[in-house]
Amino acid sequence: MNKTLFLSLIIGLTLIVCGSTYYFTKSSIVENSEHNFPISDNWKTPVTPIKPVKEPEKPKEIKGLTAKTYSEALTLSKENKKLALIIFTSKNCSACQAMKSTFEDPKVKELMDKYVVCFVDTNTMEGSKVARKYKINSIPAILIIDHREETIKFSQGRQNSSQFTNWLNSVNPDNFN
Repeated sequence: MNKTLFLSLIIGLTLIVCGSTYYFTKSSIVENSEHNFPISDNWKTPVTPIKPVKEPEKPKEIKGLTAKTYSEALTLSKENKKLALIIFTSKNCSACQAMKSTFEDPKVKELMDKYVVCFVDTNTMEGSKVARKYKINSIPAILIIDHREETIKFSQGRQNSSQFTNWLNSVNPDNFN
């Protein structure tokens, strides 16, 4: 029997007995799991295992106050003497999803930190009720309101980072009455 065939047979049987299934290729052994252990053509040369690919970092949350509901936003607005930034959105709205990159911009985040931020999903009962109250007929829509629910500023439609930054800069968030 040929030495190479014999060696391959022995290695194969050993791997099967150990409970792992391997596929042999010319330059590597690939295990049927999350790990890859490369080998070189020269068996005496050590090879470093392939490092797993890191998952991309999730965007950091807004440092300022974030409310889960509209009523919580009003309460936080009054308690902390901050204006509320109410963002009407929906999961199935492509323009709303595109604005996620706007909200992740560092300059925008810095400005949003000055407000109580609340994302209102218009597909929920509470969200649709709040949208009707402010006569929101298309999304994304963004409101800046005070704790008395009076509208300070309103915008409708998709905005890029610079447009949204300019829009936020046009309001003095420290002007809380």
